Amino acid sequence: MRSDVWKWGAVLLVTPFFGWYLWSDNDTVGVGVNGVNHMRNGNAIGQFYINGGAYGSIGDEGGGGSHMCCVMLPSVWRPGLQVEIRWELIDESVKKQISYKAQVPVEKYDEVGDLVVHFFNNNKVRVVSSPYHVGGVSHPVSWHDKDGGNEAVQGYRIPAIFTPEELAQLDRRDGK
Repeated sequence: MRSDVWKWGAVLLVTPFFGWYLWSDNDTVGVGVNGVNHMRNGNAIGQFYINGGAYGSIGDEGGGGSHMCCVMLPSVWRPGLQVEIRWELIDESVKKQISYKAQVPVEKYDEVGDLVVHFFNNNKVRVVSSPYHVGGVSHPVSWHDKDGGNEAVQGYRIPAIFTPEELAQLDRRDGK
């Protein structure tokens, strides 16, 4: 009797995965998410969001060490691939939290890897997918980069991280 319960439990746990695999768009891959704070000015990221999903906070000069789960990316990069990034900057100079938003292209990749959001001075952000660790020489953005270069997208200030209407829309999307 007990072994039957375990067998049916295993079937119930595994079946949704196989169903997802069989009916999903097979050109996408689930990847981890990582964030890196390059600002080096005492400011932290209170929370950051990708397309409405929350992915954690990043301390001053921090990030890159832990991975959060997950986003789906095309296994082959395609033009026009972009994400909406929102973040809460904890500005230590004035002791307040300021919200920002930007539509950011996912930079061209040859091999899909973790999605890494890089935050820079002056509210700029870059998004890359890379199989290489953020501190390594093969990662597309140097750990020591402070401004993000020409690829960095300027974020703009928003009154709140999400409006009540946006929160209701996210709840509907997430089935709440």
